[in-house]
Amino acid sequence: MRLILALGILSSLACSGLLPTEEAAPPPPPPPPESDISVVPNTAKATARSSPVEFSEAVPGRYVVKFRDEEKVSVDENGKLHVAGLFDEANAGTITAARAVSGTGSVSGLFAVDTSADEAGFRALMDNPAVEWVEPVQMWKFASSDPYYRYQWNMAGLQIEQVHARANGKGVVVAVIDSGVTVGADGPANVLQGYDVFERDNDPSDSAAPTQSPSGSHGTHVAGTIAQLTNNGVGVAGVAPGASILPVRIGDYRGVSSENIAAGIIWAADNGAQVINLSVGGSSYARVVDEACRYAYDRGVVVVASSGNDGFDGKVSYPAAYPTVIAVGAHDGNSKETVYSNNGKELALLAPGGDTTQDVGHDGQPDGILQGTITGKGWGYAQMEGTSMASPHVAGAAAILISAGVRGPDAVKSALVGGAKTVNGARVLDILGALNYQGPVTPMVDPAADKATGPVADKGGMPGGRRPGMGPGRGGGREGKVGEGKGRPGGARPGKGSKAERPGRNQ
Repeated sequence: MRLILALGILSSLACSGLLPTEEAAPPPPPPPPESDISVVPNTAKATARSSPVEFSEAVPGRYVVKFRDEEKVSVDENGKLHVAGLFDEANAGTITAARAVSGTGSVSGLFAVDTSADEAGFRALMDNPAVEWVEPVQMWKFASSDPYYRYQWNMAGLQIEQVHARANGKGVVVAVIDSGVTVGADGPANVLQGYDVFERDNDPSDSAAPTQSPSGSHGTHVAGTIAQLTNNGVGVAGVAPGASILPVRIGDYRGVSSENIAAGIIWAADNGAQVINLSVGGSSYARVVDEACRYAYDRGVVVVASSGNDGFDGKVSYPAAYPTVIAVGAHDGNSKETVYSNNGKELALLAPGGDTTQDVGHDGQPDGILQGTITGKGWGYAQMEGTSMASPHVAGAAAILISAGVRGPDAVKSALVGGAKTVNGARVLDILGALNYQGPVTPMVDPAADKATGPVADKGGMPGGRRPGMGPGRGGGREGKVGEGKGRPGGARPGKGSKAERPGRNQ
């Protein structure tokens, strides 16, 4: 970064109170047009509240299967499925490949399978006595959109300096299940070794798509909101800078599958995550993701997800709509719900998501959510907007609460909701209010309820009765700004291609 920029950053942080200063200096002017801040509007922004549209897109010939007895199920090194004594040759012959839905191992009998005969393969699975339920794999989308601290209206609104005087998330592990996370010149302070479910390796670095979008990468931006380096004299601040980020890559700018989302959740829950952020969304129920969220909840993990960017009234996207998940919508610089943010009975609260058509603070910058990210030119800063940007504010707040001694998903959600402010009839994130909350703890789910509930009946069936592979579909969130080259900054290693293990059709 240029020297003049670094000096501007130090001056701005001192003025904001994030750095000590002996003499207050006047705020620097807004950045010139050649600034390295890019503005990424929400191109899918609704112009008015919409009625929900129930469409999703299935990947042809690919299904998630839950077996009744997981101890009798295995997958060999060649991807061949074995179910002891229950699969005859005709059934087994339709399955061309299989893998456990957990990233690295089997959990609760969940497996993804590819079949050579689409409808026949589905029926063979559904009718097999070893199978509890089966559903098609769906494609969803990323629900998107300190000298720069002065442009972070979201942090000022959260009174983040007062929050950090009490707790900063130290010691808490937050999994970012997204397009990956890459550490640049000003990235999250503590990034742990994660996993790439999408390409099945140990490199969960982010991928940028300069040919697809002018923005930077989705996952890195989201991780920055949660735990960006703060008080380091560079760039921007984060909600919980003491927290550690556990990156789990589940897809790229083309979308993410329900199989990979579930595998990422299970892997994170098994590898130390205390909070999971899911800035992804789809309009249709996916039982495999529901069960994965319940798996995390049962292990004490707080799961937070974006409500979706369709502007729906009365329809929150999945996975935010699942009972074990804290659903987060977006508000603008006036704490008003944005026109693109989905709402419904499952919505827990609103958090800063941004509106790049506004400049409420008159600081010369649009009111997006400003964070560091990776672009085609390397490390930079982007103003993005969307419920994708709102969710990590709440994930960071959850890390703050856990570091302050709040324990368990039920207690964390109760504090977030009970401590929220009421603005225009909506609950709005207030981290100080959550830290001060002394009220009762309300269970998120009925302990006596079945672990898996929802519109998909036992023994399968398509959501809404639709046949597999029928499109076109539309997910509950807009396309994330993610990309193709997947290298480490500074040329530490060559970029990985963003190939899917099997491409399928995107939304």
